[in-house]
Amino acid sequence: MLQQLFNVSGKEKTNALEKLLEHSMPSKDFFLMIILSVLMATFGLIIDSSAVIVGSILIAPILYPILGLAIGITMTDFSLTSKSSKTLLKAILLSIIVATIVTLLFS
Repeated sequence: MLQQLFNVSGKEKTNALEKLLEHSMPSKDFFLMIILSVLMATFGLIIDSSAVIVGSILIAPILYPILGLAIGITMTDFSLTSKSSKTLLKAILLSIIVATIVTLLFS
């Protein structure tokens, strides 16, 4: 069982890396999911519901850029590290702006 875990072919590694690279770049769907998860988390905080806040964490697509950043650092790939960092920064700024607007409008 344990040997199967470490016995991964080069093609499988390449496919996993390509999928990670594809998902770690910003797209309209990525930013839409960020906005929706921030809206959900903000409303969860306003109504004081921990279940809603946890649900918003589950739909946030922020894991792919974080993994892209980690792999970029591990593989010393400056391009991937840079793109993932920019994606994370954009997502953070967008999240702060959306949360601020929603809080000002609804609290």
